[in-house]
Amino acid sequence: MFNNELSMALPGSLNEINRRFAEMLNVNEAVVISQTLTVLGWSLCNRYESTITSTWYYRPNLWCMSVLPSGANKSGSLDTAFKPLESLNAEVYSKYLKQKEAWEAVQKAERQKSRKQKDPESVTKSIEEIDRALNYKLYNAGHNITVDKPVKYECYLENMTMQGMLRSLMNNEGRAAIIRYDEIAGFYTSLNNSGSDETDLNKLYDYSSYKKTRQDSTLDAFIREKTVSLISTTQKKFLFDIFKQMRIDNGNLFRFLFVFESSDGDDKRFVNPFNINIGKKTAFEDAMRDYMELFNHFLPSYESTPSRINLQITDEVMIHLAIVRDEITQYYADKCESGLLASIIAKFDGYLVKFAIILNRIWAYYENTEDDITLKDVDFDRASVLVKYYLDNTLKVLEYVSNPANRLVDNPKELDFIAEMPDNFSTSAFIDKYIVKYNCGKRTAEKYLSTLKNKGLIRKNKQGEYYKATIEQK
Repeated sequence: MFNNELSMALPGSLNEINRRFAEMLNVNEAVVISQTLTVLGWSLCNRYESTITSTWYYRPNLWCMSVLPSGANKSGSLDTAFKPLESLNAEVYSKYLKQKEAWEAVQKAERQKSRKQKDPESVTKSIEEIDRALNYKLYNAGHNITVDKPVKYECYLENMTMQGMLRSLMNNEGRAAIIRYDEIAGFYTSLNNSGSDETDLNKLYDYSSYKKTRQDSTLDAFIREKTVSLISTTQKKFLFDIFKQMRIDNGNLFRFLFVFESSDGDDKRFVNPFNINIGKKTAFEDAMRDYMELFNHFLPSYESTPSRINLQITDEVMIHLAIVRDEITQYYADKCESGLLASIIAKFDGYLVKFAIILNRIWAYYENTEDDITLKDVDFDRASVLVKYYLDNTLKVLEYVSNPANRLVDNPKELDFIAEMPDNFSTSAFIDKYIVKYNCGKRTAEKYLSTLKNKGLIRKNKQGEYYKATIEQK
């Protein structure tokens, strides 16, 4: 499905890449656009930022989440978006293994020299041979050979725990990381019983230095920078476990760029490689080549120390940026109450600048105007198109998780059972009725009572007594 809203902000050549990907994968083009923009934004994080004031700056890291039905080829879309990263990660890891082999050879030679008192000159000669063979520069101070232990940079992380994520960032020495969650519900479930990890996650949205909040011998106390991009997928039925009320209150929900498919999608959209039209496959391969060329142009090397260029925002453009912000605020003023509007706009305000950076560099690449590193009015106009689309989808997700009736999609019998209960009831009355109706044990009934509480379908009145929550059925 071609998405005219998002495509309005992008160059025609990139739209063609996304269209071919979506056609091949049989997915909504908005899914492809969100994921490729996040990958391209991540590649730019290592090279560009935009400074508003001395303490207020932006890098184009994005967090996106595609909410799709089962069988919607979620993994296929992620594989396509991450293809350039797989190649980059393999290259970085291959160099690390060579450096590690050389370092271990040096350590072994040093131990042999110490243990057997070998001729220092022969040891130096063997190290020089290792240097030539592995194309890795070793340092020799007299006869004492010292080599820095190689660092394993991890640009591409997959289904990481919170602590594993922080360990990788600690080693990256300021380089940005991108994380893939094929089903992010599991990650959030692991956070539900860990308050400190929840705090750490909220900090990851920003880029400033990180100081750990609890003792962990595997982590340094200080991580210089923590620029993180995140691409994830999930299903609607998991949104309630992911975005509990606390994650709405603390703004976690508003940090994501959602693609929200309202249909449950009974059709299965797996792609059979044996039934693919040859012309379509060729077009897909051409699009992948163009996509990888764009990515490699934005990030020619991951190993070099990040040296970021500041994309300038002139005073005139700052005025235009303020106008765009006001227009977006006015656009949503009638769509939600004032308190919620303030929360949403505050979280998405930064995305205006992030999208402007990404779009500025993409358009400059296709228009051959890369020497100009000034953000323009048109960049923010294009960025506002993207922001409005994702704000619309955020409101859809918020509406969905705020309606208790939506929790019953996978198990309608819950609603039938609650309808039979009085408005107020005791724990014992519930358990007795459930046992009789479903011919089960007490433990099963107690577990079901707990499930209904967690889903917000019943609420505690006082000790041992509950009342039915008001449910708006759709």
